[in-house]
Amino acid sequence: SPLEYMCVQIKLLNLCASSKGPNPNDILRVMKQMIEPPSNEAVASSIHVLRELNALDQDNNLTPLGQHLAQIPVGNVRISKLLLYGAIFNCLTPTLIICAILSARPIFYSPVDRRDEANSAKLKLALSTSDLLTAFNAFRQWERLRKRSGNRMAREFCDENFLSWNILENVAGLKKQFRGHLMNAGFVDLDDPGQALESNSDDLKVLQAVICAGLYPNVLSVVHPETEYVDMSHGTIAKEHKSRKIKFFPKRPGGRIFLHPSSVNFSCTSFSSPWLVYLQKMESHKVYVYDTTMVSPYALLLFGGKISIDHNLQHIIVDEWIRFEAPGKIAVYVRELRECLDKLLLQKIRNPEIDIGESTVVEGILRLIKTDGL
Repeated sequence: SPLEYMCVQIKLLNLCASSKGPNPNDILRVMKQMIEPPSNEAVASSIHVLRELNALDQDNNLTPLGQHLAQIPVGNVRISKLLLYGAIFNCLTPTLIICAILSARPIFYSPVDRRDEANSAKLKLALSTSDLLTAFNAFRQWERLRKRSGNRMAREFCDENFLSWNILENVAGLKKQFRGHLMNAGFVDLDDPGQALESNSDDLKVLQAVICAGLYPNVLSVVHPETEYVDMSHGTIAKEHKSRKIKFFPKRPGGRIFLHPSSVNFSCTSFSSPWLVYLQKMESHKVYVYDTTMVSPYALLLFGGKISIDHNLQHIIVDEWIRFEAPGKIAVYVRELRECLDKLLLQKIRNPEIDIGESTVVEGILRLIKTDGL
């Protein structure tokens, strides 16, 4: 939210201006001096989110990641984090597009009298059990068609797929703007952007993991119903689950969460990973989440919160609730990778010329993402 971005800006300005070292209370002190100060609860909530994003440490000081996020002027720390990780993990263009989509109004529209038709068109563009990757796919197809065949064909594509031409134009402009922000931050070379920044742009596992890094800790667990079987002449087969029987739950108490009907995941009858991340949660007669993406346990392990180990069950646990089976040595390895990535980000602050995307640390993280630890 804008308040979270304001918090990191305050920390960065005070870090640059203070000769006495960081002050853990400077956020609240500065906020109270505003003409219309936010409530103490809102500030405390923002600080909590920034800690979960690894932008602030437990003493409310900027982490190396937080210092980078504060220097990318997009007004939203989640989008800043997505941009950074897209550059670091060499999937730059898809991440630029996704961040631009998140910063604009929805690119899909759904007329009341043609809602089923609009939903069917969106599902044809669905990609990798993800609303964000579906929107990215729609934008990418529109952009390529426009370049190859001109505006008339691109407009027909928009009409057929219930896409807003004006909003797609806006996304294209934001994409260029965000690339400029990364150039200014030293993550994209102005003179030689290089192909390395796109080396993972077609790898859906990497894209899902980068989305996970940006949206964490907005996580839901996916609970499938018990499998039912049907007797056939050649044996028994498992019945397909009905999408409405799949349930979604958050970490914190509050009960069941529902996917919004506009999501491409709303009609899914099974998920190959039991975890989704989401952009936002809103309550009407039900609690709905928007812009969901299925992610692997390794994405959560690498980019999630505190790691612990249950040696008896051979489980790794993230943030005391996300469990999956893996040897304890994997947790040790991931902790080391996380610490090394923090050190690389700190070096990048001191020396913006360093290319951390080519480091062995990033290679190690990518190997885990692409192979699911195998």
